[in-house]
This record gives sequence, structure tokens and C-alpha cells, in this order.
Amino acid sequence: MNRIKRDSFVLFTNMREAILQLDESEQAELLRAVYAYAAGEEPEIEGRGALLTFVAIRNSMDFTNERYLRTVERRGKKA
Repeated sequence: MNRIKRDSFVLFTNMREAILQLDESEQAELLRAVYAYAAGEEPEIEGRGALLTFVAIRNSMDFTNERYLRTVERRGKKA
């Protein structure tokens, strides 16, 4: 996959219920991990709940990023 550093990312509201199941320290750990991943870094996650939730969010971020890259490529080819 072609990962790029982005200035923004999409966090879908369908993850809200899973995030609310985490305690506050795991929620904070998850938020730090999501921002690290969006910045192109490899996040460090210790909490199992935070890790499981992060995997779902990461997959969503990767899908959204791939869709964005395909759109940019299509538009570039049409120009």
C-alpha cells in the first residue's frame, strides 16, 4: 500500500460505540496512536482494547487514503 503523510484524516462515527467502551486511558492511547499513524509514524499501543479499536480505525484510514489516491490519479489522467 502507498502510505502518505496527510494533513487530515477521516474518523467515522461508526467507531464511537467501540471507543466509548474503552476506559479514558485507552481512549487517550488510541487518539495518540491514530494521530501518529496519520503522521506516517508507527504507533505504540499497549492496551488490548485500544489496539483492537485502532486496527479497525487503521483499516478505515487506509481504505479512505487508497480511495483518495485513486481519485487523484484519475483526475490527473483526465487533465
